[in-house]
Amino acid sequence: MFFSNYLSKNYISLDDVLKLRDNRVLFINELLNQWQKTIIVFSLNMIGPIKVFNLSIDTFFEGVNLIKEKLDSENISIEFEKINKDSCGYEGYFVVSKNSYYIKKLLSNIENNITIGRLFDIDVINEDGVKVSREDINLDRRKCIICDNPVFLCSRSRKHNLDELVNKEIDIMLDYFSNKISFEIAEIAEKSLILELKTTPKPGLVDLNNNGSHKDLNANLFIESANTLKPYFREFFLFGYNNSDVEIDLLFESIRKIGINAEKAMFITTNNINTHKGAIFIYSIVLSSLGWLYKNQNYSRSALKKTITELSKNILGDYNKSFEDDTCLTNGEKLYKKYGILGIRGEAQKGFSSVLDKALLDFENLIKKGFSLNLSGVVTLLNLLLLIEDTNIISRSNLKVFENVREKVRENINQIENLDYIYQLDKEFIDLNISAGGCADLLALTYFIHFFEEALSKNFNLINS
Repeated sequence: MFFSNYLSKNYISLDDVLKLRDNRVLFINELLNQWQKTIIVFSLNMIGPIKVFNLSIDTFFEGVNLIKEKLDSENISIEFEKINKDSCGYEGYFVVSKNSYYIKKLLSNIENNITIGRLFDIDVINEDGVKVSREDINLDRRKCIICDNPVFLCSRSRKHNLDELVNKEIDIMLDYFSNKISFEIAEIAEKSLILELKTTPKPGLVDLNNNGSHKDLNANLFIESANTLKPYFREFFLFGYNNSDVEIDLLFESIRKIGINAEKAMFITTNNINTHKGAIFIYSIVLSSLGWLYKNQNYSRSALKKTITELSKNILGDYNKSFEDDTCLTNGEKLYKKYGILGIRGEAQKGFSSVLDKALLDFENLIKKGFSLNLSGVVTLLNLLLLIEDTNIISRSNLKVFENVREKVRENINQIENLDYIYQLDKEFIDLNISAGGCADLLALTYFIHFFEEALSKNFNLINS
């Protein structure tokens, strides 16, 4: 995806590059005359005649942030700052009151110890206009990004062709940002589970008001479980990303193995109580699909839905295999055998359209109307109950009870924005010993997609490059 973007941009000429260098020298001299202090000049080492494209812009500003963070960590104030946006490459200029050798050594840590720093060119110029070299602070020359030999040797011999170098640069940038984004996505996934827990009231479910129909569950247990699962959420995303060259439908069995490990970790944390088994299944598919999309295609809800559908197209094969031996059926398999209900696997096979095509729109419309996040979640939960066959309710009772409950909610559709009605419904669900656990998992997914897209619009410009 990013390579095609790279090729779509206009080439720059040698004259353009020489003009930029001349302008850089003039501006540095102006800064020296005005400040007589250490100057930091930051740019990217981008190979070839195309310097500026979406990914390189994100990389440049990541470098700016890393430089500022490093200076701030040493209580070094930036007294002047300027960003120059040129088609030949972005440049950052910073003036600081600190010994130039100290600054060079400090900022060389970024170039040496952060993967993306291999693409950074951080020049430090002293108050006399002399550039401090790596040799001046006893550091080796920069290494080639492909073979780790000194750059000047590979450059002089033209050891690597343009395509090799450009692809390596893009891989370095993508790998860095995918790793960074994986942590943020895991945070959002954990947050969505905790938001679902805190949505109150939820008929028959654990919330901040009561434990619903679940005598073995409580809010603290759900929070501990969500925290335990966070590393696995990151692992799902990175698995999809690292296997982006594999046909998506071939990944499910490997994803399942990560999910099994996540379940084991959950059961250890909860002392063998099921808090998030359904959520693990959902997030394993959605987050792996996001990771796969990250490198292959621009993000959109329709693209995510299509990717999930492709990933899950053989997901019902388990049902057919399991019927050869009836002794070890899961609740979902039992319901499929008895009623033909596809459950959460059927939702996955449809690309979680109940969320991506319906619940998200309901939720967002409620937010736009001025409803609180909590009430929007409560109403969305009940809308999901009208939309899917919740196997949690059916397995705790039977199909007839589920149909009666759903029909009652449908008959009182005008009341579902009334919390008093929802509290009454909660009491009825508790009396029936049922809870809409399947809907709760999809509500968590609704929260996740909503806040993921919110973060995407603010911070994850990379995914939309």
